Amino acid sequence: MRRLTISALSVLALLALALSAMFIRVAESPVAKLAALPANSWLAMNPKSRTVYQPAVQSHDASAPDYRSRTQVSGEPVTRSYSGLAFGDGMVFNFGGGHATHPGNDVDLYHVEANQWAEQYPPETPPNGSPEARIISGAGSAVASITPLGRPYTQHTYQQSAYDARRKRFLTVVPSGTWAWNPATGGWTLLTGPSKGTFSPDWQLSHGNVVYERDADTLLAFVSAPQGSVIQRGAYRFNGDTNTWTYVGPFPVEKEFSYKELYSAYNPDRREVAVVVSESRLFRYRFTNNTWTEVTSFPAALQGVFPNFDYDTKNRVMVFLVTPIWKIDERNDRPTQIWVWDPEGDKWSNPPTPPSAPQVIPYASKERGSFVYDSIHNVFIFLKMVQQYCGVPGNYDCGGTTKTWAYRYKP
Repeated sequence: MRRLTISALSVLALLALALSAMFIRVAESPVAKLAALPANSWLAMNPKSRTVYQPAVQSHDASAPDYRSRTQVSGEPVTRSYSGLAFGDGMVFNFGGGHATHPGNDVDLYHVEANQWAEQYPPETPPNGSPEARIISGAGSAVASITPLGRPYTQHTYQQSAYDARRKRFLTVVPSGTWAWNPATGGWTLLTGPSKGTFSPDWQLSHGNVVYERDADTLLAFVSAPQGSVIQRGAYRFNGDTNTWTYVGPFPVEKEFSYKELYSAYNPDRREVAVVVSESRLFRYRFTNNTWTEVTSFPAALQGVFPNFDYDTKNRVMVFLVTPIWKIDERNDRPTQIWVWDPEGDKWSNPPTPPSAPQVIPYASKERGSFVYDSIHNVFIFLKMVQQYCGVPGNYDCGGTTKTWAYRYKP
């Protein structure tokens, strides 16, 4: 009996140790860390390691060695300069590149719950010295043609992607047309565009963007510098049931919007879009009656800064990430700042920069549209550029490294 009791106690002790270890692992899991993240704090996510494609292309020499199948082992995505993110249903969509960084057209998808980036298919990368390579790498512009496998080529995507919540898909608008990427199948579908003989808005790189207006179930596009078939500046809307675009209306004063960079975020509580024009002015846009109202309280500290902002649905505020402005004599990393706008009361605040804030390179091609709100975990996901290029010798175009961060705001 005494031997049995000792044996039972040993089993209980082992069980207690196992449960304790399990609770420690749960407490150290990424989701647990996100849940415990204090207000106005940052967390380096350190995603799980995986094999990631890092192709390199020589845009002007067709005889150069072919490095399009290069890979590296890293938990983080490769650098895709001037290219933004989109969030939907617990996933962060990462598509874009060009301009001497990532030349591939693969989708890198971040599952926040699993803290895992996963490339969805091998990239189609244009051959060395090809016309497509010269266009994509030379200026980050888009190629209007479609890849051999029926996908869009990569380009600087700024804020040209958004999540269609009703149809559970990501939408991207590039010169080859309006595309849908389905997370369930991993496939691209061309919805409308030149190759179909149908209209899709087109603009010069950062002089336009898209935002999904979930209440009206429509994708909105703002175009300040049209190219191709677009003949009017202003707002457009996309009908996801008929796959057709229609013109909504012009900007309030065309000359003040023409050839200006545009960035935007949707506020579902007020059913309006916050639009930053030319990095210096903020407007409220209401799709229902096509009205524009300038926010004259826009702080001077945010003017001339490349905007990264999104709407915090839990706290009902617009949160702006301010990265340092590049100076020719300053190359060291500097801390980010946060500014918060209450659209209801038109009030601004600037929380103190916490010690946990990431240091960001004050570089001319710093992050654009790479700060998105995760409404499920009540955090912002920020993809910081660490190194712009991969460093393959021989004038190859190839993306460097990034780092995934999470930020929580609370008043």
